[in-house]
Formats: sequence, structure tokens, C-alpha cells
Amino acid sequence: MSGATHHQRRASGESIPSAPPVLATYHPMAILLASVAAGAFADRIGGLTWQQEAAGATACGIVWIARGRNAKSCAWLLALTACTAAFAHHAAWQLTPGDDLHAAATETPAPVIVVVRVISTPRRWSSRALTTPDEHQQANTFDHAGANNRTDDRNVPSNDHKRLHAPSRGGRLKRRVYCDAQVRQVRDGQDWRTARGRASVTVTLDDEDAWPEWAPGDELRLHAELRRHPSPANPGDWDPYSSGATRRQVLLRARARAVSVVHRANWWSPRRQLAAARSHVAESLRRLVTRDQGRLAIALLLGRRELLSATERAQFIQSGTSHLLALSGLHVGLLVSVVWAAGRVGWLGRHVTCGVASFAAIAYLVLAGPRASLVRATLLVIAIAWTRWIGRPRAVWNTLAGAALVLFAWDPTQLFDTGAQLSFVAVAALCRWGTAPSCPPSPLQRLALRAAPLWLRAIGSLSRLAWQWLRVSAVVWMITAPIAAWRFGLLAPVGIVLNPLVGPLVAIALYGVLMTAFTAGTAIGPWCGAWAGATLQQVQRVAAWGQLLPGGHFHVASPPAAWAAAGCLLWIGWASLKPGHPAMRSTPASRGHPAPQDRTQRASPGGTASRRLLTAATAWWLLWGIAAQLPQRTDGLTVTVLSVGHGVCVVVRTPEGRVVVYDAGRLGGGGPVVKALRQCLASHRDVAIERLFLSHEDTDHYNAVESLLGMTPVRQLAVGPRMLLGESAEPSVRRLEQSVRDSRTPLVRCRAGEVWRPEPDVAFEVLHPPETGTHIAGGADNADSLVLRVVYRGRAVLLTGDVEGEGLARLLRQPVRADVLLAPHHGSPHSFPEQLANHVRAKWMISSSGHIRPFHWRPSHTNRDSRVLQTARDGAVQVRIDRSGLT
Repeated sequence: MSGATHHQRRASGESIPSAPPVLATYHPMAILLASVAAGAFADRIGGLTWQQEAAGATACGIVWIARGRNAKSCAWLLALTACTAAFAHHAAWQLTPGDDLHAAATETPAPVIVVVRVISTPRRWSSRALTTPDEHQQANTFDHAGANNRTDDRNVPSNDHKRLHAPSRGGRLKRRVYCDAQVRQVRDGQDWRTARGRASVTVTLDDEDAWPEWAPGDELRLHAELRRHPSPANPGDWDPYSSGATRRQVLLRARARAVSVVHRANWWSPRRQLAAARSHVAESLRRLVTRDQGRLAIALLLGRRELLSATERAQFIQSGTSHLLALSGLHVGLLVSVVWAAGRVGWLGRHVTCGVASFAAIAYLVLAGPRASLVRATLLVIAIAWTRWIGRPRAVWNTLAGAALVLFAWDPTQLFDTGAQLSFVAVAALCRWGTAPSCPPSPLQRLALRAAPLWLRAIGSLSRLAWQWLRVSAVVWMITAPIAAWRFGLLAPVGIVLNPLVGPLVAIALYGVLMTAFTAGTAIGPWCGAWAGATLQQVQRVAAWGQLLPGGHFHVASPPAAWAAAGCLLWIGWASLKPGHPAMRSTPASRGHPAPQDRTQRASPGGTASRRLLTAATAWWLLWGIAAQLPQRTDGLTVTVLSVGHGVCVVVRTPEGRVVVYDAGRLGGGGPVVKALRQCLASHRDVAIERLFLSHEDTDHYNAVESLLGMTPVRQLAVGPRMLLGESAEPSVRRLEQSVRDSRTPLVRCRAGEVWRPEPDVAFEVLHPPETGTHIAGGADNADSLVLRVVYRGRAVLLTGDVEGEGLARLLRQPVRADVLLAPHHGSPHSFPEQLANHVRAKWMISSSGHIRPFHWRPSHTNRDSRVLQTARDGAVQVRIDRSGLT
């Protein structure tokens, strides 16, 4: 189209078709991405050495050059690319520079003096009146310097690194400051040497210490304890720090008095200014967004989902709408669509539209942080803007593959990140199947459409639009379901229906949040905040309704990773076989010429055979997935004491596959307990908990239950006779009681003398407390801990909670025998484990304790026949009782 014609059509008001996306038969970037992914997977799975990968790359390069670097030698070029990608992944995954502090760190804390540069805004935490990690995060969010910190769960210091959090009852105020830092120097004797690496810094403040005024760019000198992130210690556990920037991150723990500021960053430092911008945005949203939706607004705009409570997160997860809160292409697309709309109506020129759209995407990426999904979306916007700038058609697959290659070059381990995988798979599914093939209406159909009433045409347009949205939602759900089932053990088909309903609300809410951030400080700021608050409230109501809808979500046993990988390969096979939408490829109709009326095409024999092969493979894959859901039955009973730090979580699995849990909590927050418990269940294909016993009302024994009830089916909750009576003044206990009511979990009260038999050969005997309890004045406490004796095939395991005082004395008066003893009160000498071990004649004693206060057993604490295991040292301890005895 010439320039004159272009302006004439624009002046006449005629719409100018944009260049259609092209699904060409040749995708060089996609082929290159496949080669890169194959090399990275080979390094991750095959265990190759960097010497082998370097030798392979050199050999392939020599052969490629020797064969003339022509089309016939492309296979050797792809092999060279795969070997190079494997080497790059190996370097990022396995190799550690000699001056990296991670190379000198171990899981045992060691003293060190280092100089670090702060790279994230410090987050403040206080223990006063806060008893759950969700409250900690909410309180710290807007506490001076804590509002603008963009962190995710991986960048928060290890949960084992925060074991000295608030006690369950009273106690002095405890305060912490967390931040991420870049290591600059380390002291070696009397000399300082240059060092590198990332560190997660935890600084503990005393009562007389003021909150430190640190900012990104400041350099600090710390006299600290150095350690690595703890390795996985529980069944089915996977390392959350195994990829990305946190893989080589070390932990530094120090007291405030041992930290000094070496250098203050300049006020014009980019990091400092960016942190101030995030702080301003977060504070504005907290202040202006109405109806108590400020935290949700910040989570929507900045991706800080950790600000939401466990109940709120569970609503979005179980309604299949959690991706709406994850920073993704949806946010970038909604932001850029305003610019594209202004260009289409003629308010902005083509070049201005492309430039403004690219700038808006980049600005949002800088504000929210470089996450994989945002990087991918920003690169796609830039590529599309560039093709429109030069007037060329959009090559969708090459653009998407190019974004993946850029992300791989930035961080090779991102290829194995679940968020990145879901992001790219969802966008690829939309590109391939997002638009249904359709033919232009015939002249007779167009005439009938013009003659129809306006209301009938409106209904038809809305129904077609609703059907299209529903189809897109179903396609994305089916494509991403294998990865979601593998990683999260949850499927929420209700999201297929809810996403088209809540999508427009989220778009309106996001625009309201953006307007609130831009107009903060003006007269229309509160109006925009009210707009955003009202819309977000409706979004939350829809999510809550979807969570409670019967059959809307169900938990599944996590299938093998090979099953999820096979599902992706099948999806690639179907995508390469089926023809795409006519608009996705260059056709006469897409170029403005009439399309041929006869669209009947005869399927080739090869295409039919490929479809049959893929159909058979898909059926086999579905059967494999169904078989993976069948519970694993054994001929024995297993008792697993999970390693959760200073806390207790015991998983009992009966021979017929029923799961019983005793306590679920730890000091410092229950999130790690939920994670460890769910992964332990997934490792045995277990989905539900038959009965959950709670020993007593100490937070390190129950603070994971609130989240657990919202994420895993619990058929019964069993407590002592004096627990959860609605009389406690503890906020955490009141929240627990409310969560039990909300989840409609049946509450069972146990008392001494009762026996529960989930199976004929398995008995759970309640030894303590009696109906009236033992700690009359203060209600349920350590002395009233629920004590269970698990019996199978003549063998017994004794679970004691924190029993002490009069409760322990009563237990010692009973003729109890047990082969395995869970040491009371985490092995505290105040609970007399030696006397109890001698009384029950235990052969094994297990202490569920933490790293910060490891209990060092002395010979006088155990009888001569007992062997002692500690979860702090040995990880999870599993006891198995079968026909051969106890192991």
C-alpha cells in the first residue's frame, strides 16, 4: 500500500488491517530453541561433565566447518548449539567460581566477617502479636522501608534460618530485618580479599536497637554466621533453591550490634530510586484502594502474592485463577492494549504507537522486576512493535522462540522453572489454538445479518465472544494441567468457566490500580482507589465462590515428571500436525484477496497415520496418568517424623494407604510444614488425610493447620478434651477455630482410654489427657498434650507432644511399652526423656528439633539399649513395621 493510499483510507475512516501473524512453514528460531532445550535437558538429566560438553561442541564445530557450512550440514550446527547450551547450563548449574562465598559455605553455621552491598529494600519483621507468617508479611509490608521490597518466596531467607521467632505465649519482643545483598569482600585472617556471590541477610535487633535505615546500594560490614540453604531432608522434597539466582545464595545471620555501614549509596543511585518508586506505588495503593483491598492491589500490580493471607491465596489457587495474580503477559498485554487502541482509532501514529507500547512494557518490567513471564511478554511486545514499525507480518513462533532464547541466555536454569514453563506453554497454546478457524460469511449470510434486529445481533456477538473466551480458557487449562498436576498436585477445572468471567473484572481492576498509582496525590486519586477497591472485591468474591463450588477443584497425587514431559511432547506433536487458523498463516484472504470457496482438502495418508499414532499415544498417556493416581499399598505401617525444624509433624501411613498426621507446626511459621507434608503425601500418591491429631495449643504444633485445611482434604480433626473450646485469647487459636469452621472439618475430641482403629490391625490408643485434663487453671497446655500410642503387629510407637509436669508424671504411672519414642518437648531435658525412655523401654528415640537450638544428647539421657536420632542432624526419620519386624 502506498503512502497516499494509506492516508486516504485513514482520512475516510476506513479501518486499516494490521499485518497478520504468520505461521510460516520454516521456523528457524523454534528449531534453534529445540536444540538448546535438548542440550540443557541432557546436562540436567544425563550428568555430563563440562569437559565432555566442551569436547562435543568442539567436534561438532569442526565437522560443521569441514562440511562447508551449508544446508546439508545443519544437523552438525544444531548439535554444536546443543553442546554449547549444555555447557552454558552446566556452568550456571554446577560450576562455582573460586572467589564465590558459596564455595566456602556449608550447612553448619560458621563465623565470617564480610562486606556486602544491599540490593533489595530491607524488610522488617516483629513478633509482637504476630503468630503466622502471613501476618508477619502483612505487618512488614508497609512498615517504613518494607513497603517497596519486591520479593518472592525463594528470596526470603531459609525458613530454618528463622527458628527463633516469637514464642506462642507472651515473651519479649523479637525483631528482624531481612534483605538480599551482593558479597563484596571477605576477611581472611588480617587481610581482606575480594569475593562475590549473593547472600540473604538476617539481622536480629535487641530491645534497645533502633530500626536500621538501610537502602539499596548501601555497603555493610557484618560479623555474621555463614551457611548454605539446607538440603532437602524429607520424602519427596525438592530443592526450591535449585534454580535461578538463589541457587548459589548463602545465608548470613548477624546481630544488629555486629553490623556497621561502610558506605552510603548516592541518592541518585538507580537502585535507590527504583526502590523509592516501588515504595511510593505500594504506599499509595495501601492508602487509596478502598474496601481493604490494598494488599490485593499490590499483589496484582507488583506480584507480591506473599502479602495475601493463606486463606486468600487458597481461594485463588483452588478456583483456578491464581495465574491472574502472577505477573505475566496478561498484565503487560492489558497495559499495552491501551496504547494499541489509541493507535487504531488514529490518536497516535504507527511509529509513535510502537514506541510508546515498547516503552510502557519496559517501564513495567523495570518497576515489577525481571521475572521470566514479564521478560517474555516484554520481548514479544518489542518484537511485535518492531514488525509493525517496518511493516512486516508477525512471525509468532519465531518471536516466541526468540524470547525463550533470550531468557535462556539471561539465566540457563530458568528453562526448568515452573513459572517460566507455564508462561511459555500457555502463550504457545494461545498462539496455536487460541482462535477457532472460521470462514467469511457468504453474501446471503451478511444480508440476513443486516436485516436482523439490533438486540439479536448483539446477543449473537456476545455469545460468539463468550464461546471464544471459553474455548481459549479450556485450551490453556488442558495444556497447562499436566505441569500443574506434577508440580502442585491440584487440578481446578472450575477455572475454565471462572477465567472468562473474572478476566474482564481483573482487567478493569488493573486499570483502576494503575490509575490509582498515577493519580496519587491528586483529587481523583481516591475516586480511582474506590474504583479499584470495588472491582477487586468482586474478583475476590468470584474466587471464593469458585473455591466452594462442589467438584470445582480436586487434589491429585503428583504424577512422575516423565509423565508431564510426555504430555508436553504430545502437545508439540499435535501442534505440528494440525493446521492452524487461516489468519495464522499467509493466505490470499489474509492479503485482502477473495478466498476460494472450495475449502475441502483431502487428508494425506501420512497425515492420517500421524493422527492415529498421536491418538494412540495420547490414550496411553492418559492411562499412565490414571495409573499414577492409584494409591501405593504395602504390607506394613510407616511412621515418618518430618524434619521441620523446631516443631512436630508425624505422618503415619497404614497398610491400606490411609494417612494419619500427628501435629503440623513449627516455630517461625507453618509454611515449610505444609510444603514438607504435601510433598511427603505426593511421594506416596496420597491425596487426603484421614485424621489429623493436634496435641496441644502451642503454635509450633499447629500453625500449619490453617493453610493445610485450605489446600489438602482433611476428613477429621482430633484434639484433646480441653482444646479448641472457643475460650482461648490467642489470636492464632481463634483463627484456627475459624478455619476449622470455614472448612467444615468434623472435630473429634479424644480422651484417655479411647482407641481408634482406622483398620483392623492398626490401633491409635489415647493415653493422655483425661476428660478433666491436668492443667486445670490455664486450660490446655504442655501438661495436657495428647499422647498417642500407635500399635501394629505387636510393635508400638509413642507420640508424646510436649507432655511434661503432671501430665508426664501421670504417663509414668501407666504400664506403657513402646519400641519407638518421640522425645517429649523436642528432646528438652525438662521433659525427662531418660526416665520416659527407661519406663517404656524404647529401642529408638527420635527428637524433632531445630538447627538453631540443636539438642545434644548425653549418655545419661537414654537407656543403654536406645538409639537416638535427631531430625536436625539426620533429616526425616522413617520407622517401618511389617512382617519382618521394625526397621
